[in-house]
Amino acid sequence: MSDGQVISGSGNWTYQYEPTLLQFNQSDNMANGHGLCKDTAGNIYFTFQAKSIKDASQVLVRFSPDGTKSVMLGKAGSTGLAPGTPHGLRIFYENGVGYLYHANNNHVVLKTTLDGEIVWKSDMAQEWKHNATFWPYKPTDAAVVPNSDVLLVEDGYGRSFVHKFNKTNGKYLGESFGGQGDSHTDPIKLHTPHGINNVPKNPNLFILCDRSNHRLLHLDADGKYKGEIQTTFPIGMSLPCNVDFMATDANENYVIAVPSLGTSPHGLGNGSVAIYNYTNLIPAMDENIDGSAVAQPLSVIEVAKHLGTLGHQHPHDAIFLPNGDLVICCWSGPADYGPAKGTISYWRRLPPQ
Repeated sequence: MSDGQVISGSGNWTYQYEPTLLQFNQSDNMANGHGLCKDTAGNIYFTFQAKSIKDASQVLVRFSPDGTKSVMLGKAGSTGLAPGTPHGLRIFYENGVGYLYHANNNHVVLKTTLDGEIVWKSDMAQEWKHNATFWPYKPTDAAVVPNSDVLLVEDGYGRSFVHKFNKTNGKYLGESFGGQGDSHTDPIKLHTPHGINNVPKNPNLFILCDRSNHRLLHLDADGKYKGEIQTTFPIGMSLPCNVDFMATDANENYVIAVPSLGTSPHGLGNGSVAIYNYTNLIPAMDENIDGSAVAQPLSVIEVAKHLGTLGHQHPHDAIFLPNGDLVICCWSGPADYGPAKGTISYWRRLPPQ
């Protein structure tokens, strides 16, 4: 902290918290901050879980690229996006048109327009509630397989599978992989697969946050293991929730932002967002296929340390903005520094010192 300003990180990836940005008119009804993404114009999309659902309740908000303006999206009330537990949020473009894919912990995945209008809703309760293999089903995130109609859906809070759905109509395609297990015995077994994202410039490679196995897992669209990196350093980064990419030059070099809830479910007072040099991680991953490599961050934004007393304790998602700024949202979770709450915060990247 400097002159009353909250500053965290290091080197070229040092950030200052901007408390006046990302304000919206239904923030008082936020129980948990959950999903973030951005469109090609730089607009920021955020979904959260509501404390209560009333006729006017909405849980999807779009901010201007600089975080100064907001608009609530989607139909309000119990027939809109608010029911259940809105969680993961991804944006994909199809023939130049952007769509949002929403993973809802209450056995639902939705596809909407960028204004929050529902295109389809996939509810697997009736089909799977008597299926001991796939039930309970509590989706956490989704990613489109490029150049296909396949949508990969993580069941992070249920049976730890990744299921294949049709992105056009939301129908299950009859294929799944993963399932809960010990990744040291079978590297494709998962434990709380939480976030999944496409790897830039590689249409059939995905990076998956296997949260309770403390790793970033690389796999293809059919679930074939491609390597992994452990996120056990520094302390606080062992429960990775999501991954967002940012290109650092024209030569396809990337950094990634990885938010983590903290050390463990029993000690979450050090939740942070780490920035890694993704380009440097790839050789380490290839050379250590058993997952023995541990990712070394370029910078760590210590969210809980600096803002924990304000409720920002458990980073759940984080995205880069085109200028390198960060947006971070937090889950409420157990409180270590006073009452934790769902939050969203803007972090401005500072010029190199």
